[in-house]
Amino acid sequence: MRMRKFLFVLTILAIPVLAISAMPTDTVRIKEVHVSTYKTILTSSTDNFDSARLAQADAQNLSRFLQENSSIQFKTYGTSGSSVMSIRGANSSHSKIVWNGLSIGSPMLNMNDVSLISANSADELKLSKGGSTASNGNSALSGILTLNTLPRYGNNQLQAGVNYSSLNNTDVHLKYVHGTVRFSSQTAISYINYKNNFNYKNRSEFGNPIQKQINSNWNQIAIIQSFFYKYKRSEIEWHQWFQESDRELSPAVYNRTKRNYQLDKSYRSIASLKQLINANNQLISSLSFTREQLRYVSRIHMNGEDFVLFNTRSYFDQLQYQTTWKF
Repeated sequence: MRMRKFLFVLTILAIPVLAISAMPTDTVRIKEVHVSTYKTILTSSTDNFDSARLAQADAQNLSRFLQENSSIQFKTYGTSGSSVMSIRGANSSHSKIVWNGLSIGSPMLNMNDVSLISANSADELKLSKGGSTASNGNSALSGILTLNTLPRYGNNQLQAGVNYSSLNNTDVHLKYVHGTVRFSSQTAISYINYKNNFNYKNRSEFGNPIQKQINSNWNQIAIIQSFFYKYKRSEIEWHQWFQESDRELSPAVYNRTKRNYQLDKSYRSIASLKQLINANNQLISSLSFTREQLRYVSRIHMNGEDFVLFNTRSYFDQLQYQTTWKF
Protein backbone atom coordinates (compact mmCIF):
# COMPACT_ATOMS: atom_id res chain seq x y z
CA MET A 1 0.00 0.00 0.00
CA ARG A 2 2.75 2.38 0.89
CA MET A 3 4.59 1.49 -2.30
CA ARG A 4 1.49 2.43 -4.37
CA LYS A 5 1.22 5.81 -2.64
CA PHE A 6 4.90 6.49 -3.25
CA LEU A 7 4.61 5.65 -6.95
CA PHE A 8 1.49 7.82 -7.24
CA VAL A 9 3.21 10.87 -5.68
CA LEU A 10 6.30 10.34 -7.84
CA THR A 11 4.13 10.24 -10.97
CA ILE A 12 2.35 13.47 -10.03
CA LEU A 13 5.69 15.27 -9.48
CA ALA A 14 7.16 14.02 -12.74
CA ILE A 15 4.31 15.34 -14.92
CA PRO A 16 5.45 19.09 -14.79
CA VAL A 17 9.05 18.10 -15.49
CA LEU A 18 8.02 16.10 -18.53
CA ALA A 19 5.82 18.97 -19.73
CA ILE A 20 8.64 21.49 -19.44
CA SER A 21 11.08 19.24 -21.26
CA ALA A 22 8.56 18.85 -24.05
CA MET A 23 8.22 22.61 -24.59
CA PRO A 24 10.18 24.11 -27.53
CA THR A 25 13.31 26.10 -26.47
CA ASP A 26 14.63 29.40 -27.93
CA THR A 27 18.19 29.02 -26.60
CA VAL A 28 20.85 27.24 -28.59
CA ARG A 29 24.09 26.59 -26.79
CA ILE A 30 27.18 26.76 -29.00
CA LYS A 31 30.91 26.88 -28.39
CA GLU A 32 32.74 30.14 -27.68
CA VAL A 33 33.42 32.30 -30.76
CA HIS A 34 36.35 34.77 -30.97
CA VAL A 35 35.82 37.93 -33.06
CA SER A 36 38.87 40.10 -33.82
CA THR A 37 39.45 43.24 -35.88
CA TYR A 38 42.20 45.73 -36.64
CA LYS A 39 42.35 49.47 -36.13
CA THR A 40 41.66 51.41 -39.29
CA ILE A 41 44.65 53.50 -40.38
CA LEU A 42 43.50 57.08 -40.87
CA THR A 43 44.67 58.85 -43.97
CA SER A 44 47.20 61.65 -43.77
CA SER A 45 49.74 63.47 -45.89
CA THR A 46 53.29 64.31 -44.91
CA ASP A 47 55.69 66.88 -46.34
CA ASN A 48 59.34 66.00 -45.70
CA PHE A 49 62.15 68.56 -45.70
CA ASP A 50 65.64 67.13 -45.35
CA SER A 51 68.84 68.94 -44.36
CA ALA A 52 69.61 69.82 -47.99
CA ARG A 53 66.35 71.76 -48.40
CA LEU A 54 66.65 73.37 -44.97
CA ALA A 55 70.18 74.53 -45.81
CA GLN A 56 68.70 76.61 -48.64
CA ALA A 57 66.71 78.64 -46.11
CA ASP A 58 69.74 80.92 -45.56
CA ALA A 59 68.96 81.84 -41.93
CA GLN A 60 65.24 82.38 -42.53
CA ASN A 61 62.83 81.87 -39.68
CA LEU A 62 60.58 78.85 -39.91
CA SER A 63 57.38 80.76 -40.70
CA ARG A 64 58.90 82.39 -43.78
CA PHE A 65 60.38 79.09 -44.96
CA LEU A 66 57.06 77.23 -44.67
CA GLN A 67 55.15 80.03 -46.38
CA GLU A 68 57.39 79.57 -49.42
CA ASN A 69 57.60 75.75 -49.37
CA SER A 70 54.28 74.41 -48.03
CA SER A 71 50.53 74.85 -48.38
CA ILE A 72 49.70 75.84 -44.79
CA GLN A 73 48.54 79.34 -43.92
CA PHE A 74 50.06 81.75 -41.42
CA LYS A 75 48.56 84.58 -39.43
CA THR A 76 51.09 87.30 -38.69
CA TYR A 77 50.35 90.02 -36.17
CA GLY A 78 52.33 93.01 -37.38
CA THR A 79 55.87 93.32 -38.67
CA SER A 80 57.39 92.19 -35.38
CA GLY A 81 54.45 90.26 -33.91
CA SER A 82 53.74 86.58 -33.53
CA SER A 83 53.25 84.29 -36.50
CA VAL A 84 51.00 81.27 -35.97
CA MET A 85 50.13 78.53 -38.44
CA SER A 86 46.70 77.33 -39.47
CA ILE A 87 46.52 73.81 -40.91
CA ARG A 88 43.40 72.62 -42.76
CA GLY A 89 41.56 75.77 -41.69
CA ALA A 90 41.75 74.92 -37.98
CA ASN A 91 42.72 77.21 -35.13
CA SER A 92 46.41 77.63 -34.30
CA SER A 93 45.88 75.91 -30.94
CA HIS A 94 44.99 72.70 -32.83
CA SER A 95 48.46 72.35 -34.34
CA LYS A 96 51.49 71.02 -32.52
CA ILE A 97 55.26 71.50 -32.82
CA VAL A 98 57.55 68.73 -31.55
CA TRP A 99 61.33 69.16 -31.27
CA ASN A 100 63.25 65.88 -30.81
CA GLY A 101 60.24 64.35 -29.07
CA LEU A 102 59.52 67.40 -26.88
CA SER A 103 56.45 69.57 -27.43
CA ILE A 104 57.57 73.22 -27.59
CA GLY A 105 54.24 75.01 -27.81
CA SER A 106 53.79 77.96 -25.47
CA PRO A 107 51.66 76.83 -22.48
CA MET A 108 50.83 80.46 -21.62
CA LEU A 109 49.80 81.69 -25.07
CA ASN A 110 48.14 78.38 -26.06
CA MET A 111 49.60 78.65 -29.54
CA ASN A 112 52.81 78.03 -31.46
CA ASP A 113 54.74 81.14 -32.45
CA VAL A 114 56.65 79.85 -35.48
CA SER A 115 58.44 83.19 -36.03
CA LEU A 116 60.66 82.42 -33.02
CA ILE A 117 62.09 79.26 -34.64
CA SER A 118 64.91 79.26 -37.16
CA ALA A 119 64.55 77.02 -40.21
CA ASN A 120 68.10 75.75 -39.66
CA SER A 121 67.42 74.65 -36.07
CA ALA A 122 66.92 71.01 -37.17
CA ASP A 123 68.27 68.51 -39.71
CA GLU A 124 64.87 67.08 -40.58
CA LEU A 125 61.44 68.66 -40.73
CA LYS A 126 58.14 66.81 -41.18
CA LEU A 127 54.76 68.44 -41.66
CA SER A 128 51.92 65.94 -41.15
CA LYS A 129 48.32 66.81 -42.02
CA GLY A 130 45.28 64.59 -41.68
CA GLY A 131 43.14 62.68 -39.23
CA SER A 132 45.95 60.44 -37.97
CA THR A 133 47.70 63.39 -36.30
CA ALA A 134 45.02 63.37 -33.58
CA SER A 135 46.78 60.34 -32.06
CA ASN A 136 49.46 62.78 -30.84
CA GLY A 137 47.02 64.54 -28.48
CA ASN A 138 44.16 67.02 -28.62
CA SER A 139 46.54 69.85 -29.54
CA ALA A 140 47.40 68.08 -32.82
CA LEU A 141 43.91 67.73 -34.31
CA SER A 142 44.79 69.57 -37.52
CA GLY A 143 48.47 68.74 -37.93
CA ILE A 144 51.86 68.31 -36.35
CA LEU A 145 55.22 69.85 -37.22
CA THR A 146 58.19 67.68 -36.22
CA LEU A 147 61.77 68.97 -35.91
CA ASN A 148 64.50 66.36 -35.51
CA THR A 149 68.25 66.68 -35.01
CA LEU A 150 70.14 63.74 -36.50
CA PRO A 151 73.59 62.42 -35.50
CA ARG A 152 76.43 62.79 -37.97
CA TYR A 153 79.05 60.29 -36.91
CA GLY A 154 82.41 60.74 -38.60
CA ASN A 155 81.43 64.08 -40.13
CA ASN A 156 82.77 67.60 -39.61
CA GLN A 157 80.99 70.59 -41.10
CA LEU A 158 80.73 74.35 -40.69
CA GLN A 159 77.73 76.23 -42.07
CA ALA A 160 76.97 79.96 -42.01
CA GLY A 161 74.27 82.16 -43.50
CA VAL A 162 73.39 85.85 -43.48
CA ASN A 163 70.26 87.63 -44.70
CA TYR A 164 69.94 91.39 -44.98
CA SER A 165 67.01 93.40 -46.29
CA SER A 166 66.41 97.04 -47.18
CA LEU A 167 64.35 97.41 -43.99
CA ASN A 168 67.60 97.09 -42.00
CA ASN A 169 66.66 93.55 -40.98
CA THR A 170 69.48 91.07 -40.40
CA ASP A 171 69.40 87.29 -39.89
CA VAL A 172 72.60 85.43 -38.98
CA HIS A 173 72.93 81.67 -38.60
CA LEU A 174 76.01 79.63 -37.65
CA LYS A 175 76.17 75.85 -37.31
CA TYR A 176 79.10 73.58 -36.46
CA VAL A 177 79.02 69.77 -36.64
CA HIS A 178 81.69 67.47 -35.21
CA GLY A 179 81.58 63.70 -35.28
CA THR A 180 83.73 60.65 -34.60
CA VAL A 181 82.97 56.95 -34.86
CA ARG A 182 80.86 56.90 -31.67
CA PHE A 183 80.33 60.56 -30.78
CA SER A 184 78.55 63.40 -32.58
CA SER A 185 77.82 66.98 -31.54
CA GLN A 186 76.08 69.96 -33.12
CA THR A 187 75.99 73.60 -32.10
CA ALA A 188 73.70 76.08 -33.86
CA ILE A 189 73.49 79.81 -33.14
CA SER A 190 70.84 82.08 -34.64
CA TYR A 191 70.72 85.85 -34.25
CA ILE A 192 68.00 88.25 -35.39
CA ASN A 193 68.17 92.04 -35.48
CA TYR A 194 65.14 93.62 -37.15
CA LYS A 195 64.73 97.38 -37.39
CA ASN A 196 61.69 97.29 -39.71
CA ASN A 197 62.61 100.78 -40.82
CA PHE A 198 60.27 101.86 -43.63
CA ASN A 199 57.84 104.62 -44.59
CA TYR A 200 54.20 104.14 -45.54
CA LYS A 201 51.15 106.20 -46.45
CA ASN A 202 48.72 106.29 -43.53
CA ARG A 203 45.27 106.37 -45.11
CA SER A 204 43.55 106.29 -41.71
CA GLU A 205 44.54 109.92 -41.00
CA PHE A 206 43.40 113.11 -42.70
CA GLY A 207 45.55 114.00 -45.69
CA ASN A 208 47.08 110.50 -46.00
CA PRO A 209 50.45 111.56 -44.54
CA ILE A 210 53.69 109.65 -45.16
CA GLN A 211 54.78 108.23 -41.81
CA LYS A 212 57.59 106.04 -40.52
CA GLN A 213 57.00 102.67 -38.93
CA ILE A 214 57.59 102.95 -35.18
CA ASN A 215 58.06 100.57 -32.24
CA SER A 216 59.01 97.56 -34.38
CA ASN A 217 62.52 96.58 -33.28
CA TRP A 218 63.19 92.90 -32.71
CA ASN A 219 66.29 91.24 -31.23
CA GLN A 220 66.59 87.51 -30.71
CA ILE A 221 69.31 84.96 -30.01
CA ALA A 222 68.97 81.18 -29.92
CA ILE A 223 71.59 78.55 -29.05
CA ILE A 224 70.90 74.88 -29.75
CA GLN A 225 73.23 72.04 -28.78
CA SER A 226 72.91 68.31 -29.42
CA PHE A 227 75.14 65.45 -28.30
CA PHE A 228 74.98 61.81 -29.42
CA TYR A 229 76.88 58.75 -28.21
CA LYS A 230 76.35 55.19 -29.39
CA TYR A 231 77.65 51.92 -28.00
CA LYS A 232 76.66 48.57 -29.45
CA ARG A 233 72.83 48.58 -29.45
CA SER A 234 72.42 51.66 -27.26
CA GLU A 235 72.41 55.35 -28.13
CA ILE A 236 72.31 58.33 -25.77
CA GLU A 237 71.03 61.76 -26.89
CA TRP A 238 71.03 65.10 -25.12
CA HIS A 239 69.49 68.23 -26.65
CA GLN A 240 69.46 71.78 -25.25
CA TRP A 241 67.78 74.92 -26.56
CA PHE A 242 68.19 78.35 -25.02
CA GLN A 243 66.39 81.31 -26.55
CA GLU A 244 65.70 84.94 -25.70
CA SER A 245 63.50 87.19 -27.82
CA ASP A 246 63.11 90.90 -27.13
CA ARG A 247 60.67 92.65 -29.44
CA GLU A 248 58.52 95.72 -29.69
CA LEU A 249 54.99 95.20 -30.96
CA SER A 250 54.17 97.58 -33.78
CA PRO A 251 50.98 99.61 -33.17
CA ALA A 252 47.99 99.86 -35.46
CA VAL A 253 48.10 102.67 -38.01
CA TYR A 254 45.07 104.34 -36.40
CA ASN A 255 46.59 104.33 -32.90
CA ARG A 256 50.28 105.16 -33.05
CA THR A 257 50.51 106.07 -29.36
CA LYS A 258 50.79 102.42 -28.26
CA ARG A 259 54.30 101.24 -27.32
CA ASN A 260 53.79 97.59 -26.39
CA TYR A 261 56.73 95.34 -25.62
CA GLN A 262 57.21 91.57 -25.18
CA LEU A 263 60.10 89.51 -23.81
CA ASP A 264 60.23 85.72 -24.26
CA LYS A 265 62.79 83.50 -22.56
CA SER A 266 62.86 79.73 -22.80
CA TYR A 267 65.12 76.82 -21.93
CA ARG A 268 64.38 73.30 -23.14
CA SER A 269 66.37 70.16 -22.47
CA ILE A 270 65.70 66.52 -23.25
CA ALA A 271 67.88 63.46 -22.61
CA SER A 272 66.95 60.08 -24.03
CA LEU A 273 68.26 56.53 -24.07
CA LYS A 274 67.46 54.32 -27.05
CA GLN A 275 67.94 50.59 -26.58
CA LEU A 276 67.57 48.29 -29.57
CA ILE A 277 66.20 44.97 -28.28
CA ASN A 278 66.12 43.20 -31.64
CA ALA A 279 65.41 43.99 -35.26
CA ASN A 280 61.74 44.81 -34.53
CA ASN A 281 61.72 46.14 -30.96
CA GLN A 282 63.19 49.31 -29.48
CA LEU A 283 62.87 50.81 -26.00
CA ILE A 284 63.12 54.61 -25.65
CA SER A 285 63.29 56.38 -22.28
CA SER A 286 63.42 60.18 -22.11
CA LEU A 287 63.58 62.86 -19.43
CA SER A 288 62.78 66.47 -20.40
CA PHE A 289 62.68 69.85 -18.70
CA THR A 290 61.03 73.03 -19.97
CA ARG A 291 61.15 76.56 -18.56
CA GLU A 292 59.18 79.39 -20.14
CA GLN A 293 59.20 83.06 -19.12
CA LEU A 294 57.00 85.74 -20.66
CA ARG A 295 56.91 89.44 -19.91
CA TYR A 296 54.38 91.75 -21.55
CA VAL A 297 54.34 95.52 -21.08
CA SER A 298 51.64 97.81 -22.46
CA ARG A 299 52.69 101.45 -22.74
CA ILE A 300 51.23 104.62 -24.18
CA HIS A 301 53.32 107.47 -25.57
CA MET A 302 52.09 110.98 -24.73
CA ASN A 303 53.88 114.34 -24.63
CA GLY A 304 57.24 112.72 -25.39
CA GLU A 305 57.01 110.21 -22.51
CA ASP A 306 56.00 106.55 -22.15
CA PHE A 307 53.40 105.67 -19.50
CA VAL A 308 53.02 102.03 -18.43
CA LEU A 309 49.43 100.78 -18.45
CA PHE A 310 50.24 97.29 -17.13
CA ASN A 311 53.29 95.07 -16.71
CA THR A 312 52.78 91.29 -16.50
CA ARG A 313 55.21 88.41 -15.91
CA SER A 314 54.45 84.71 -16.34
CA TYR A 315 56.56 81.65 -15.53
CA PHE A 316 56.14 77.99 -16.39
CA ASP A 317 58.30 74.97 -15.43
CA GLN A 318 57.70 71.36 -16.43
CA LEU A 319 59.58 68.11 -15.79
CA GLN A 320 58.45 65.08 -17.76
CA TYR A 321 59.50 61.42 -18.03
CA GLN A 322 58.36 59.09 -20.78
CA THR A 323 59.02 55.50 -21.83
CA THR A 324 58.06 54.22 -25.27
CA TRP A 325 58.20 50.71 -26.68
CA LYS A 326 58.38 50.55 -30.47
CA PHE A 327 57.62 47.31 -32.22
